[in-house]
Amino acid sequence: MRFGVEAKVAVEVADHACLRYIHRMSEPDPAAPEHTCIVLRLRRTVQEDAYVAVPISDAILKTEPDGSRRIDFDRFVAEAIRLSADPAVEWRVEGPASVETNPIQQPIPPGRTVFDIHTLEVLPAPR
Repeated sequence: MRFGVEAKVAVEVADHACLRYIHRMSEPDPAAPEHTCIVLRLRRTVQEDAYVAVPISDAILKTEPDGSRRIDFDRFVAEAIRLSADPAVEWRVEGPASVETNPIQQPIPPGRTVFDIHTLEVLPAPR
């Protein structure tokens, strides 16, 4: 499979047309027109969850005008996220990965590969 110059084309993504940069074959092979492909960059996201115990401390408390102290939800969440970076936190996969188009389409960078369904091969990025 040969790749040609970068082409700017309109692709339909999530019910709206977006301009994206994609690669196309410079000249489709007349002997094998079914091998003409367009490369699309995808993004796969795996959802994980964890439980984190956040200590009640000045890090999450705010003082009200009447002198009482209450939990500031934004600080509470920020502290939970900070604590979740600890390697001891047990993260578990919640479900199957979701796959969507990557909102940033770009040329295939050096060192990356492309899966070609026609040959069932992983091809190196074009030079």
